[in-house]
Amino acid sequence: MIDVIIIIAGGYIAFMAYQISLIIGILVSLLVFGVVFYRRGSAFCMAIAMRNYTKGQKNKAMDWFERGYKMGMKINQKTTYAYYLLREGRVGRCEEVLSSMLAFRSQKPIEKAQTKATHAMLLMKTGRLYEAIEELEEIFPTYKNSSTYGSLGFCYLVQGNMQKALEFNEEAYDYNSDDLIIVDNLMQTYAKMGEFEKAYELSQKLMEKEPAFREAYYDVAVIEYQMGKTEDALKRLEHALTIPTSFLTTVSDDIINSLKAKIESGEEPKGTEMVFLEVTSASLPDTPTLRMRPAANVQIIRDGVAQFDDPISFTASSGTEDEAEEISENIVEDQDEDDEDSIFL
Repeated sequence: MIDVIIIIAGGYIAFMAYQISLIIGILVSLLVFGVVFYRRGSAFCMAIAMRNYTKGQKNKAMDWFERGYKMGMKINQKTTYAYYLLREGRVGRCEEVLSSMLAFRSQKPIEKAQTKATHAMLLMKTGRLYEAIEELEEIFPTYKNSSTYGSLGFCYLVQGNMQKALEFNEEAYDYNSDDLIIVDNLMQTYAKMGEFEKAYELSQKLMEKEPAFREAYYDVAVIEYQMGKTEDALKRLEHALTIPTSFLTTVSDDIINSLKAKIESGEEPKGTEMVFLEVTSASLPDTPTLRMRPAANVQIIRDGVAQFDDPISFTASSGTEDEAEEISENIVEDQDEDDEDSIFL
């Protein structure tokens, strides 16, 4: 709205300036254009960055994200940028961006919670499990959604307190039984506690939703292997190998092929001792890493940010170039909204 007012007022002033002198009119027009571009610059940079990312030009995308950051991103734009930094394994820069946001005292409570949720994601990825749990438990009472249920429920699983994990993940399932991570967490909880029939029932529900992350297929394969359904398990693993990976992917081709080899050799499953919760990162082989949330479907693009069900499930679209074009156009079109609430660092 403010940009519209600037354009209308600036256009009128420029028109009057042209009546006085062509040179003055041009200077005023350039000034108006410069003000509008400065206000919308970060959104343009975000649009270009996300379009390049969709095309697979990731280094170019990160350059455009950084340009937008230097121009003055809004808080939710910075959260998106931090996610893509983590997705590409740029852990140091990701922590710098998030730390600067956490130090900013004027954030709204919801923005602070979103920042902490994304920071917890970084902590999980870099093996700082207990710090991640502390941050998630801090925001959970006031920021209760599918994302925090999924992330915290998985942390409790890895922590090893199975009774706590069971109670929390069943509560999460009651909260949202359609969330894929919540279903996966409860499925794994049952499996780790030896309740394979319950785990198998959930595994079939999970597969009906055709998840877009390979971890789900690997986890289901582990359960089907335990249940003696080896052919189904092998099909899950074959499909998992077709799903693209990123720095956040925790189930590598080697891990999948290792399980395939065990199944094909006829080796007996190891029951509840079978580990499928924690692996190491292919990018940082010496760093323990935890399972991240999967890709979510884009619902709307606003203020240069891909809006999802929650802040921790951001992902770049893997769709067509036309879809990327539509995303970029929506970023620009919706930049006007909520300008009054913009916060620049």
